Amino acid sequence: MSENYFNIEVNNCNIRGIIHRPKKFDYIILYCYGFIGDRVDCHRLAVEAGRYFSKNNIAFVRFDCRGSGASDGDSIEFGYYDLLEDIKAVLEFFKKIYLNKKFILIGISEGAISASYITQICLEKKPSLILWSPIYRKSNNTKNHKENSSLEKSLLTSENAHLSSHAVSSFGLWINYRYFIERNKISDSINLLTLNNILCIYGTNDKKVVSTIDELTKMKNVDIYKITGADHLFSSTRNKNMVFKETVNWINNL
Repeated sequence: MSENYFNIEVNNCNIRGIIHRPKKFDYIILYCYGFIGDRVDCHRLAVEAGRYFSKNNIAFVRFDCRGSGASDGDSIEFGYYDLLEDIKAVLEFFKKIYLNKKFILIGISEGAISASYITQICLEKKPSLILWSPIYRKSNNTKNHKENSSLEKSLLTSENAHLSSHAVSSFGLWINYRYFIERNKISDSINLLTLNNILCIYGTNDKKVVSTIDELTKMKNVDIYKITGADHLFSSTRNKNMVFKETVNWINNL
């Protein structure tokens, strides 16, 4: 097993990441973090995932999109379309190196949106998708649509608005308002029924995913595994290991 740094350039910015690579493997996972996440993520979730999967003969790629972590740029400069461009660039980079390997994306929290979208448009033959604590926005629900419209309006008029491009402060980072508009458009365009196999893992103490889980349980192409007592980011060692174990088992049975 090895952990190797990589660097690719997108629009004159460097995207930096790490690939956890076993000696022999058939699958490569790309990790798509959630809102204001990074390649390490909360309580080193992505780092531990990379090492666990590598020990189980699955390669694992984690990286910072532009404006986050160790990659170039400031968060305020980029929108959601830029994030998607970065994920596509990393995927294409490794597809050229590993021509005969199978790629799977993991999306955690809001990363479910980017992982689902990239899987739909960039991978062929009805590929598989893994969702950890997924959160989607669905505007076809009238109540949710009104709530989101109110949220968007409040963001624009917020006292936290900054610069002419409009931005909001979240967890110490300035996020360009177009990020939210673009994210919502992408979320509404996703059709998970076009995919072959989907694994969803969530915790029973996670209130953030309730509406998403309700929708996923109606779909025949989704395997759902719940972890009793787990929170949104599987913060205990026990819960993290259960997520990793169930994910590896599911991949091995594809």
